[in-house]
Amino acid sequence: MKLTLVRHGETPGNVLGSLDTAVPGPGLTQRGTTQAAALVERFAGEEFDAIYASTHVRTQITAAPIAADRALPVRVLAELGEFNAGDLEGRSDRDAIGLFSATLRAWIVGDHDARFPGGESGRQVLDRMDAGIAVVAGAGHESALVVSHGGALRLWAGVRARNIDTEFALGNYLVNTGVIVFTGSIDDGWHCESWDLPPATRPY
Repeated sequence: MKLTLVRHGETPGNVLGSLDTAVPGPGLTQRGTTQAAALVERFAGEEFDAIYASTHVRTQITAAPIAADRALPVRVLAELGEFNAGDLEGRSDRDAIGLFSATLRAWIVGDHDARFPGGESGRQVLDRMDAGIAVVAGAGHESALVVSHGGALRLWAGVRARNIDTEFALGNYLVNTGVIVFTGSIDDGWHCESWDLPPATRPY
């Protein structure tokens, strides 16, 4: 099947540089709303059998314009949510962002037992995302759109894609409404067909 993974549009937390992983979380900024609307044109001519989002408000709002354009419902799966930042929730200070970055890096390089204080481990995030993707892949779709979160998608895609190495996953975060396209299956594994590359300046 073809699996198109999209990060949600810009949120107030993204603008402030704060960690806002809790459910239901914030909506989108005006810029984020514009980014979501632009997905309709970006995916013009692309066939989707289904559209999925997490339980976070921002992913459902991001999915809404293209869902309306295709007359498809947005199917909500909690397993597709962002990782739980635990005690770092709501923080934007240097220490918190530094710990966030170090933990995500540890996960990508293979230390899946690392965790945020009071939050999820990398193994828990991967297991949860695996379960969500298994639901999508097991539904018999030929092509599905999944709107999720930058950290969770970067971790899952970086670890599960057969043709993505650690350095690539570490060096290429997803911008708001950035897209990763996979083909494959649960049984045969996943191949990354494309990954939107970020601008030169990284946010963390």
